[in-house]
Amino acid sequence: METLDSINELVLFNVDEMLCGIDIVHVQEINKNLNFTKVYRAPAYVKGVLNLRGQIVSILDLRVKLNRDPIDLNKDMRVIIVQHKDERIGILVDEINDVIEVEKERLERISSNIDGVQATFFGGMYKMTEDLVMILDIEEILKINERSSAISA
Repeated sequence: METLDSINELVLFNVDEMLCGIDIVHVQEINKNLNFTKVYRAPAYVKGVLNLRGQIVSILDLRVKLNRDPIDLNKDMRVIIVQHKDERIGILVDEINDVIEVEKERLERISSNIDGVQATFFGGMYKMTEDLVMILDIEEILKINERSSAISA
């Protein structure tokens, strides 16, 4: 897991009613193509795969990973493409909110479960003036994908 001290900017997005963020250094692109190909016998959180300029990208439904109810695809949803080891992985989110610069003194660690979601999925939280941003730990989210062998048939 990265240290909170290394975060300078966050890409903010919504998952259900939760405002989340991811360190911008992990984000390769944000894509609105939602034409996924279903992967049979994959875990429920694998929404499918996407052909992104000739490269196959696994798409993970963050709602399902975070124990939220899945919803039908809609025009506001986006896929955040991240690089993990030697592959690109897409993370499906409800909508992109903003990109913000981080004030280091507002970053805090998480010590317990958050609304039924395992705290290990989050590396910390960021206190904004009126909102609390849960900072996604991309390594933890994708580690579970590795253990599950999600795309192997």
